[in-house]
Amino acid sequence: MSDYEPFCLYEAVLTLYPAAADGRAITGAAVWWGAVANGLRLGFELEAVTLMGSGERYGTSRHVDEQHVIEVDRTWIVRTSAGDFRPGRNQQYVLEIVWTAMGKRAPGQPAGNPAGVGGFPVGGQWYRRTYYGVTGRTANWDSRGVLELAARQSWRAQRYDEAVGNSAGAIYTPLPPATGDEQPVGFFRENAFIVGEYLLGVYRWPAATLVTVARLVAFPSQGTATTITLEVNGSLTPVTLTLPSGPANVEAAVEAPFSYGIPPGATVRWKITAGPGPEDAAWVAAVMMGVRQVS
Repeated sequence: MSDYEPFCLYEAVLTLYPAAADGRAITGAAVWWGAVANGLRLGFELEAVTLMGSGERYGTSRHVDEQHVIEVDRTWIVRTSAGDFRPGRNQQYVLEIVWTAMGKRAPGQPAGNPAGVGGFPVGGQWYRRTYYGVTGRTANWDSRGVLELAARQSWRAQRYDEAVGNSAGAIYTPLPPATGDEQPVGFFRENAFIVGEYLLGVYRWPAATLVTVARLVAFPSQGTATTITLEVNGSLTPVTLTLPSGPANVEAAVEAPFSYGIPPGATVRWKITAGPGPEDAAWVAAVMMGVRQVS
């Protein structure tokens, strides 16, 4: 069996922390958290100088440093009590990026993973990169459509370390710094809504949380309503959003308040549960869901 595991860049979940004096993350004071990347580019470059001795016909390239550039189009999130975030001059941060592979099964495990731990398949893999010495380059806004409503940000980093594992219990979405703050998290779909498939975005919190609101924006079907349902630990919940049919190529939105509890460590996703066939399906969507830690 191959040792390789496929991950999708756009399924990354990002969290930005301020850095302490020793360069490590101040984990209790996340700047923003749980942000799915609409667009993500991770650059790595080796900086070099060319040395040429007397009489040498060719120079020799020597690497003297490395440079990491992180570019991300993330949903624009503003904390209403503090305003918009802007990277500080000469301020260093720590950026954590996590990917989770949901589809791998252990040998002999039945499809559907009815006994999976925390909603993850047994043997499901995760991969994490933690960038250190992160400094801001640019922070822009961009609003051109459902998946292009973003805060385009660019960062430089000195280095990163990485970790990989298959224990779902090791991967959580950070909670807001203060109990009671609402946390917005995003889910996305960049193609047709196929019944039985999922929106991009997988979250887990280490504490009990409460879903307070959800808003769906998409290009609707022209003849049939489309329903998505919140799935917790592999089971569908009563939390649903139904997007009515509408004219072609015109964005539509539906929003509803909720009060639904999520237990600690549960896996949270949105599943497409009703709608037309692919030829008339809704397409290109974003869901913003608000959750609050239960005190």
